[in-house]
Amino acid sequence: MNTHQELNELEIGLNEISEFLLSKIQQDQNGLYWNTISYDPSTEAFSFAFNPSLWNGTGGIGWLFLILFENTGKHEFLEGAEKSFSKIYHFSIHHDISGVSLYDGICGSIYFSLELFRVTGKKVYLKQASELYERYRNKILAEQTEDILIGISGILIALTLLYHYTQNQNLPDDIKKLATHLLQKSLIAEAGIKWGSNALSVDSLCGFSHGNSGIGFSLLQLGKYFDHQEFIWLAEQAFLYESLYYNPIQNNWMDLRWENSKKELPNLFDWTKETFLPEDFDLNSWAHGACGIGIARIKAFKITGDLSYKKDCINAFERCKKDIKTRSKRNHILFSGYGGLADFLIQYHETFGDQEALELATEIVQEGLQRSRESGHSEWGVQNGEDLGLMTGTAGIALSLLMIKKTKLLTPSFIRSFPILIFLG
Repeated sequence: MNTHQELNELEIGLNEISEFLLSKIQQDQNGLYWNTISYDPSTEAFSFAFNPSLWNGTGGIGWLFLILFENTGKHEFLEGAEKSFSKIYHFSIHHDISGVSLYDGICGSIYFSLELFRVTGKKVYLKQASELYERYRNKILAEQTEDILIGISGILIALTLLYHYTQNQNLPDDIKKLATHLLQKSLIAEAGIKWGSNALSVDSLCGFSHGNSGIGFSLLQLGKYFDHQEFIWLAEQAFLYESLYYNPIQNNWMDLRWENSKKELPNLFDWTKETFLPEDFDLNSWAHGACGIGIARIKAFKITGDLSYKKDCINAFERCKKDIKTRSKRNHILFSGYGGLADFLIQYHETFGDQEALELATEIVQEGLQRSRESGHSEWGVQNGEDLGLMTGTAGIALSLLMIKKTKLLTPSFIRSFPILIFLG
């Protein structure tokens, strides 16, 4: 298939999925929304309802529509984005959103509002982003979790973007408070500095979503934006810690989450890397393992020029290549499947000029389109049911298609405002 045929197929796939998502829109007096899958731990049941989050809710699908408008000029996408944010804004003002995180809380809604301002230039979105922040400010500043997915590290990125666009002179103090709180939670490691210590992990986690790569990624952004080398140094210390748990045999960084199966390991009281290697899950995805770690290391290499980070990137590339060649993963979604691997491979291609990386990404995204067609673009959920979400389902398949299309058209770094890829510098 030549480039023209590939681009045509990607365009057809994007049209199919966008039409499918448009067909799923719900509407009330406050705007548009999608009923997306959610899990209630109290009842242990799944249901479909409005959810404002970027992760798997209306926020993520609405953001995708905004990016589709930015790249196609089709006003039906802009209408979907603006009216879905209207629903999110109204809901967030008149209800109490429990989470404050970037991916799954109110900071994601703030981010979506800032993106609407970036694309449309309408100052009402700066006003609404600021209003959301003021309403939830105390809860945001009280956050205790460190990671980028649900904690302080992701919040810091959202607040820095809010400051960048509004120049609100109260925000630097709030950013400083959160950054100080994050630093106070750091721990000295055998090598470097680490974050995260709880009974559900063998040691502080490696990886992007809940681990030290995601925290380091956030610190890199702060250091670059505010020109504070101290934050960049701290990020490098987090990466140095993760190097302790690199496993050259699997060409991956260990998954240090605790499982009951580890109770039966011999020499458990030695509590060393070697103790837990036999029970390592060896996962590779955006959330855990080489792919997400590679995304953080690409940013580290761009900012510092340190060749050790390029070596980490090469290792991550080789591991992603292996997983694509062996088809070791179950799905093509962003957070746990091939979609996340494709995102890393595109960034690797853009950074190091590696054509094989782009070919692998194209191959696996095209396969994802075919798999999506088999279920009428609906059955991407972890429960083998409908999941429309950005990070968890159908909307993410569309984003992967768009990333490949724009890369093939030689549009450099077209989508670096994506929550996976936010870069402030």
